[in-house]
Amino acid sequence: MVNVEAPAVVRRLRFKIDVFDRIVSGYGLVTDSSKAKFLGIAQSQFTRVKNGVTQPSQIFIMQVMTALPRVPFDQLFEIVEVER
Repeated sequence: MVNVEAPAVVRRLRFKIDVFDRIVSGYGLVTDSSKAKFLGIAQSQFTRVKNGVTQPSQIFIMQVMTALPRVPFDQLFEIVEVER
């Protein structure tokens, strides 16, 4: 029997909140509530992704890309490695 250990590092998708904030501040959006409303999602969902509590879901990604169609995906999201 081969003992295979799980990798100590996993990859996660991270929302680049700093870039998003810079972009939407031009629209006058400064509160989490106004940003969530702009995206058409619940404030709690926005806050959880912003704080890194949860990864962006497919719906979250779709809402961001629909709201900001001229901004490339890789400017708003990145893959990061985190330790388990």
